[in-house]
Amino acid sequence: MGYSSERGDTLSVINTPFMQNNDGEPALPFWQQPMLLNALLSAGRWLIVLLAAWWLWRKVVKSLVANKTPVPPAAVAQQAAAAAEEDVVVKLSKEQKEAQQRAAHSAITPKPGLSGYAHWRTATRASWPW
Repeated sequence: MGYSSERGDTLSVINTPFMQNNDGEPALPFWQQPMLLNALLSAGRWLIVLLAAWWLWRKVVKSLVANKTPVPPAAVAQQAAAAAEEDVVVKLSKEQKEAQQRAAHSAITPKPGLSGYAHWRTATRASWPW
């Protein structure tokens, strides 16, 4: 430490508290402390924003539900009857069935010289809408 009594070095130990109360004033209660008040103000702002968003959401959903009118049961029955009348059974001749099978087989059979993606691209090109 480098202490030498011949040089006149002295060592003093003083006992002092770390914090001193300001003239004996008591600390503020927790509900009056600025940190709590700031946290409550921030939480209140977020609560107002959330309530406004919830209110707007309810207005939008309520208007969408109010615009949706229920379908009367008579209309549902009429649509079902129309769909039943449209059911038509198609009978294909033997030649038409074979032609359909050949077309399906040629679509999935790889063409010579094509591999992987190129085969898939040419096989599915007929079904592309553009």
